Amino acid sequence: KDLATRISLKMATPSGLLFAALACVLVSTTCADLPYFVVQADNHYDAGFSVGRYFSDRINGYLAAYPYLKNTLMPFINTTAGQQVFEQLVSINMKAYPQYFEEMRGIADGAKVDHLTIILLNLQTEVGGLMANVTRHDTACSDLMLYTNQAFVMAHNEDADPLVKSFSYIVTFTIGNEVSFTSYNYPGYLPGNSFGFNAHRMIFTTNALFPGAVPGGLGRMFINRDTLLASSVDDAIRRATPRIGPIMRSSGWSLNVGSMDEKRIINVEVAHVQYAVYEVAGGNYSHFNMYKELNLPSQWIDASSVHRQARVDQFPVPTSYTDMLNILGDSQDATYPIFRDGQPPDAAATVATARYDLIAGDFFVYLQNPKTNSTPAFHLSMKA
Repeated sequence: KDLATRISLKMATPSGLLFAALACVLVSTTCADLPYFVVQADNHYDAGFSVGRYFSDRINGYLAAYPYLKNTLMPFINTTAGQQVFEQLVSINMKAYPQYFEEMRGIADGAKVDHLTIILLNLQTEVGGLMANVTRHDTACSDLMLYTNQAFVMAHNEDADPLVKSFSYIVTFTIGNEVSFTSYNYPGYLPGNSFGFNAHRMIFTTNALFPGAVPGGLGRMFINRDTLLASSVDDAIRRATPRIGPIMRSSGWSLNVGSMDEKRIINVEVAHVQYAVYEVAGGNYSHFNMYKELNLPSQWIDASSVHRQARVDQFPVPTSYTDMLNILGDSQDATYPIFRDGQPPDAAATVATARYDLIAGDFFVYLQNPKTNSTPAFHLSMKA
């Protein structure tokens, strides 16, 4: 059997187990450029199917315009070496996170996309990292955190392939008895690799990090997806740093976590085996796309991160969310600005900016530069 058939068979529903009727769905659109969708479902397949069906045009439009998947990753996994790498990743992660493979299967079926494409989309960091002589395609983000007597704020630039801006969406999920969460979603991806919050009043943002790939490890997208369910800061750290016996994490990332109830903000740098936790207390912290707390000489040096960190260090210490948005909107460094424009040599663009007020309990998303356009495109209360 070919690779696509083998993967589909692995994900097939056991005979006699038919999924229930489609999820009960409430749709609310507050911005035509960033649609919002609310899903209540009994299981992960139904939740994924509802999202895939509703956002089918966005998912298919993105996939059609995303040549890296079609022209680079797909040919690789159809080689002998690529098949071995991919099938090992699928097998390990499916055993660790079967519910999220059901969710991906639902996304694929709802959007009428083959399962293999959606799985590869969600394993692209690991697969791409294991390919020889391929230019890095990871894009990345910028984060600022502030915790003082006057301010308790997290702010995040979502930096990605410029295509993402035209096809992204926000979804609030309630699946079975799991905690509800809200996430900014890339089209066709599992939620969790960008920014969001949950009903435990936990806030999450992420930054890509590049420690070098390890074959056969746990994938970032599945770990990030699972972290959205965290009930506390310590639970978030536990979910973000899993190991299953000798199986380690296949890539790396930075997780920024805030807790309204615990009144804590932390950063977790995750590598294959190691991780480091930095507690933000009585001050501010910034994080980009290089390890700051872990000493990893093998990490890939991201020129944009070097420039963004250097530019942030030139600013006075922020004391308010306005200061933070002005920093995140800065473009003084024309080569590698903080608010990124996708112009060479920088391949990424800032597609959205998130602001979390952990005192008032408000979540805002900006689609334009927040320094020059302070009107958010989207707002939700995190107190409900």
